Amino acid sequence: MQNPLVRGVAFVNSLLIIRFAFILLLAASGWYLRPFELADKYAAAAGLLCGLVISESVVQALLSVMMVAIPSFLSFRAQQVQRRSGMAWV
Repeated sequence: MQNPLVRGVAFVNSLLIIRFAFILLLAASGWYLRPFELADKYAAAAGLLCGLVISESVVQALLSVMMVAIPSFLSFRAQQVQRRSGMAWV
């Protein structure tokens, strides 16, 4: 059986690679499409900035969901364990 910490690290690394690829994709799209008829460098910088903002907002949303979901799951799990062991929930 694999160590769960090692598996979790690999999962986080793959997410970082996906985020980095997404940011580069938006920068390349900005360079190629040239929104608002910007120069190449400025369009790529605008795409890069948009990619960073979107990527960080997604991470913040996931973190806020996890901050609510994990404690509620843990308390629910503790209740299940106590019911199985015959201890009353105080």
